[in-house]
Amino acid sequence: MEIDVVTSGGSIRTVLYSGLILHDEKLAVAIFKDFSGVQSNRRQLLELIYRDDLTGVSNRRGLRERWHAEVSEDPQRRLAFLMLDLDDFKPINDSYGHAVGDTVLQIIAERLKGAVRETDLVCRLGGDEFGILLVAPSDLSHIEMVCSRILESVNTPLLVDNLKLSVGVSIGACLYPDQAADKHELLRRADRALYQIKRTGGKGSWRWFQGEHPVEGMAIS
Repeated sequence: MEIDVVTSGGSIRTVLYSGLILHDEKLAVAIFKDFSGVQSNRRQLLELIYRDDLTGVSNRRGLRERWHAEVSEDPQRRLAFLMLDLDDFKPINDSYGHAVGDTVLQIIAERLKGAVRETDLVCRLGGDEFGILLVAPSDLSHIEMVCSRILESVNTPLLVDNLKLSVGVSIGACLYPDQAADKHELLRRADRALYQIKRTGGKGSWRWFQGEHPVEGMAIS
């Protein structure tokens, strides 16, 4: 078993403990093996598995693990998913190169983290597409406020290598369990809401799946 022990120097170390009782010898043997390095390596490995290399936010695997953790704890916990796609990002990549484009993505990731609570999850799904899992939002107005905050934050011009750049963002929103039965349906329907924005030329905005509140006038308890 793993236990934490305090060393003579006052530091805490994680050790692997095992014991053996020798009845004939009337002797008990305890074995402690320093496990701190293994624990550190495990944490580093998890960081590699669940983090996006470029931006440092979660990746798809991290989103999946967080979803399972939240739903396992409370299957009916409300979770809102925001599907984000950057507007006018491709011209920046094409005109100024991938290094500038990568810096833009890193800045946007930090802005998204600043727009949500520490309990929420920001992830990069690939390319210029991000996702945000809002955990147990207090009510619908909170979700709408977050969407408005994201639009304002992302729309603020960026300065990269003395270049003043502008990107926008479009957001599709869906709410579990009100609008989706599982994670796959939640992401698919949020993506559908995002597609509707793009199809109608309304980029730089956000909308619910099917363009409606999940439940009109609903108050989330």
